[in-house]
Amino acid sequence: MVTLIGLLLFAVLYLARAPRPVPAGAPATAFSAEQALREVAVVARVPHSIGTPANAAVRDYLLRRCRALGLTATVQDTTVVVAGGPGTLTGARVQNVVARLRGRLPGGPAVLVLTHYDSQPHTPGASDDGAGVAAALETIRALRAGPLLAHDVRWVFTDGEEMGLLGAQYDFIPPSAYDYMHQQMPHSQVYICSNGSHFAM
Repeated sequence: MVTLIGLLLFAVLYLARAPRPVPAGAPATAFSAEQALREVAVVARVPHSIGTPANAAVRDYLLRRCRALGLTATVQDTTVVVAGGPGTLTGARVQNVVARLRGRLPGGPAVLVLTHYDSQPHTPGASDDGAGVAAALETIRALRAGPLLAHDVRWVFTDGEEMGLLGAQYDFIPPSAYDYMHQQMPHSQVYICSNGSHFAM
């Protein structure tokens, strides 16, 4: 019995250990933790909360990096206001970075990868969510080094997550959904963003 417990404990510990990080010199198509850490060092150098010059620098870095990796990349620049609890609104200008890796079958289903790039005001945000940003960038690099994928991959680096998922709310709630809800609940309020789209109720 003791031998069996010992074997089970060994198996659990062996299987639960983390894999070794892949070095930067790995094959180009492999995800390299070492290269991802280099991205974290850039993105999480200083605190960069929404609306700050440091956040704008991270946004510009993401645009440059995505374009250098061969993706089309743009900024969704808009104002988002969302209703919170009774009598409260939260609003801010958000600047999502949206990039697309084209596949062999354009116009078909696409894969979505999302992370956010803003941090809390008093932390550089390495784990929330510099690591996610770095993982996305390193995945883009590795995928670009391999064969063309069948479907497009859409990469969205949202802004304003720390204030209440503002960038994600703008990107993923289509205006038609708000039009429908307004028809069903005519006494609710619909807020309009700077580009004229409906974005919150």
